[in-house]
Amino acid sequence: LSAAIITTRPNELISNIHNRMPVILDERELEIWLHPDFRDFKKLHELLDPYPEDEMQYYAVSTIVNNGRFDSPECIEPAI
Repeated sequence: LSAAIITTRPNELISNIHNRMPVILDERELEIWLHPDFRDFKKLHELLDPYPEDEMQYYAVSTIVNNGRFDSPECIEPAI
């Protein structure tokens, strides 16, 4: 089993944090991406555009997220 994270250029919100961001697909886009017979490569490429920043929010979390062995809801709690 293997997996990959596809990244793209950041939107305005994420550009303050990093120079890349994961590609995020909504449900409709996911259906297009996964459809085995879809061959409109221009449309597929458009799916790699950054996710709209007005549909995102972020907040600081603890540095415990940097430890891959730590798996807890605490990882997504806002940092104090």
